[in-house]
Amino acid sequence: MSFTAYILQSTLSGMTSNFDRLRDNLSPPDNLAKILVNFFYSFLICVCATSLIGIIGLMCCKKLNFKYAIYVSCVFFFAFGAFSFLGAVLFSYLVPTLNWTCNFLDTALESKVGFISTYLII
Repeated sequence: MSFTAYILQSTLSGMTSNFDRLRDNLSPPDNLAKILVNFFYSFLICVCATSLIGIIGLMCCKKLNFKYAIYVSCVFFFAFGAFSFLGAVLFSYLVPTLNWTCNFLDTALESKVGFISTYLII
């Protein structure tokens, strides 16, 4: 092997190892769903604790400034409810549509008879 080929091979292997390291660093962790669920629940617990502090401060200490903590938590609860409602409407539209589409395509593409009978019905 010539000297130029050796340098080219060592350069390419170094670049390959660098790209492998970069890919490993940029890939999402295996337990990303678990991290997101933990973040979501910890955020809800913090909002609930904020509203609880506001309620206790308002009722026990008779300080009206605690009402702002309740207002902030109510804004987060409203946003959570609105996003949950929109997500439920979106999923109630997408899930049956995708399920029926997959069943339709499975029947239509499974055989020639399924293809002809499926498209003659339409």
